[in-house]
Amino acid sequence: MEWIGARHAKGLSESSVTIANKKFEATLEIPVDWIRRDKTGQIDVRIKRAWLNVANSHWASLPINMIINAEQRRVL
Repeated sequence: MEWIGARHAKGLSESSVTIANKKFEATLEIPVDWIRRDKTGQIDVRIKRAWLNVANSHWASLPINMIINAEQRRVL
C-alpha cells in the first residue's frame, strides 16, 4: 500500500495455532541373509537412502498439511 499523508495504524488480528507432537514409526524389514551376504555395503546404502527419502518427505508434508488445514478452517 502506498504511503500518502499520515500513518494509519492497524491492530493485529487475533489468531492462534496449535501444533500436536505426534510419534511416527517406520520399520524396514530386511532378511538376515541379505545382510550376511552383503560384502560391498550396498544394503547399507539402500537402507540409508530409504530412510532419507522417508524423513525428507515426512518433514516436507507437515507444513503443507498445516496450511491446507488452516485454509479449510477459514472457509468453514
